[in-house]
Amino acid sequence: MREDGVASKVQTESTTEQENLRHKLRKIQKLSARKRRKEWLFQGNNQTMDQGSLIKDSKTQMCYNLRLPYSIFFPSFKILTLKHIIFPDDQSTQRLFSGCPVLEELTLDDCYWDNINAISISAPMLKSLVIYDLLDSESRHQIEVAYHANKLIKELSNVESLVLTPQTVEALDYKEEFIAHLPKFHNLAHLEFYTGFVDMASGALMKVFQNSPCLASLELNGGIELTKEDWKLDHVPPCFLTHLKTIKIGDFLGTEEEVLVVRTLLQNTAVLERMVISWSKEFSGQGQKQKAYHHDQKKRMHEFWNSP
Repeated sequence: MREDGVASKVQTESTTEQENLRHKLRKIQKLSARKRRKEWLFQGNNQTMDQGSLIKDSKTQMCYNLRLPYSIFFPSFKILTLKHIIFPDDQSTQRLFSGCPVLEELTLDDCYWDNINAISISAPMLKSLVIYDLLDSESRHQIEVAYHANKLIKELSNVESLVLTPQTVEALDYKEEFIAHLPKFHNLAHLEFYTGFVDMASGALMKVFQNSPCLASLELNGGIELTKEDWKLDHVPPCFLTHLKTIKIGDFLGTEEEVLVVRTLLQNTAVLERMVISWSKEFSGQGQKQKAYHHDQKKRMHEFWNSP
């Protein structure tokens, strides 16, 4: 009898701890977990989960399967990040996204989509959607990537702030028809490229400028380049004349192409108030000849900037 009583007490305490854990998990708003095994698992009923389920250590490049229960519901989940995850199928993946009714930030980083035909991310409170993906493949896949990039951009046409990668613009440039069907961004006030060189000769980029009448801020944090030697701004986007007030350019090397872009932007932005140029960190550790060359480029930029 004593052993049964002890077992009953232990079971009661265990049940109480589980209920307390479930109560805490229901209130989770942001998950920042680390890799614990090769398979990510949502455990238990619709209110519990394994906190090692969603985010994998960024230093590991393997993909991990995501196992999901039939019922998923996180009433307080506001921030969700999935990294290097293999989505199992349409239905369970759909249940995951539908089970976060107050989700505000969703990041999908280099996930594996081959098991997915189509899903709908229906989150009325969603403020930020970040999708990182890079595919280096043959022509057929490039067309597919361009098609899906174009389709995704159309769904984001009402946003006020948009962050893209140069690869997204490159994908849209793959076919003229994709450029022609880019949507109007009537509310877009801030456009940012956070990494990599942006090709200012891109037809898709120019189309985005043309279709963004209220664009006030442009950030080219990864630097700029030109893929056309005879580049010029044939048609000045309306926002350049009426709204664009801030331009930031990062990773600047002072090449003739970059200077040409800066000169063109300054000459064609009627209401510009601020242009910030950050020099590339590559200058450190360079040889004396390279340093002398870039010093000369900086001098030329300074003279150009202060010229009438």
